Amino acid sequence: MDVVAPYFKTGISSLTSDNLIISPTAGALSVSLGAATDWSATLYNSNGVTVAQQQGSGSEIFLPTDSKGTHILVVKAGDKVVKKKVLLR
Repeated sequence: MDVVAPYFKTGISSLTSDNLIISPTAGALSVSLGAATDWSATLYNSNGVTVAQQQGSGSEIFLPTDSKGTHILVVKAGDKVVKKKVLLR
């Protein structure tokens, strides 16, 4: 149960991996998150090295990368964090 949400409007809905829309494009990874105000996305390779990182205030962030293989995407919005495995080809 979320006790804070009914009383304080943060502009960030409950952040889950289902809220993220991830679309690989040529040379980039597009990450969309509903109505977030301030959020960031970081892409790590399988060795834990940061491949791309961006902060945004809209609903979409582009992470430019030419890295291939399995990656971990970490999205932070407010005090919430979601990690998701992403395969880039």
